[in-house]
Amino acid sequence: MRYLVFAISLLLNAEGLAGIPESKDSTNLLANPSFEELSGTLPVGWETDVWDNEPGVTDFAVRDEEAHHGRYSVTIINHQPNDARLKQTVKVDPDTTYRVSCWVMTRNVASRGKGANVSFHGIPATSRAISGTTDGWQPLELYLKTGAGVKQVELTLGLGGYGAINQGEATFDQVRFEKVTSVPEGVQPIILTSEGEGKFRQSPSPASPPGRFLWILVATSFGIMITAAGYYRWALAGARP
Repeated sequence: MRYLVFAISLLLNAEGLAGIPESKDSTNLLANPSFEELSGTLPVGWETDVWDNEPGVTDFAVRDEEAHHGRYSVTIINHQPNDARLKQTVKVDPDTTYRVSCWVMTRNVASRGKGANVSFHGIPATSRAISGTTDGWQPLELYLKTGAGVKQVELTLGLGGYGAINQGEATFDQVRFEKVTSVPEGVQPIILTSEGEGKFRQSPSPASPPGRFLWILVATSFGIMITAAGYYRWALAGARP
């Protein structure tokens, strides 16, 4: 039984580690992806975008006291609930799959709105959203499939979302936008199809096949059944005269 528990633990740990972005040999399509180049108080190549642009609601800050890679990271500070983001226009190829990944830390982000996330401008769907106060850097990733006619997208690093404004701080660093050949099992990509210049819609993603967690659950149940059967046989053998 001890060996079964140990094997299950290894599988669950592998499931958790699978979401951590790894270094890739493929080309990063972003300009200034780790915010090392500055223009005044903002990173070169990135624009700011806010829903509520009243003074004092949101600030953007480049910081050098904490970074996941290089010297700088960038922080969105929503003093009041808001939908705020950094964005960059990226040239893409039609009918191609992409992976976006980054690292994020949050402080005092409320759970009632959309937490720190990665998305595309004009698209309500996002990566998973991180709220609360994180213990160090956390990974975020998102997959994109472009349809015919899609030649560029606007990547966003945000705090809050459409109809889900939020407050607190979200710090981003080491962002990657790269071509990939496939989407991992169980992951639903955002699918963008062109509806004219600069206008896109999110197409429904196909139903996901069973994820690895389901197979872990099945394997665990099977292992428990085998162990129980073995114990039953041992008990019967011991009860014989």
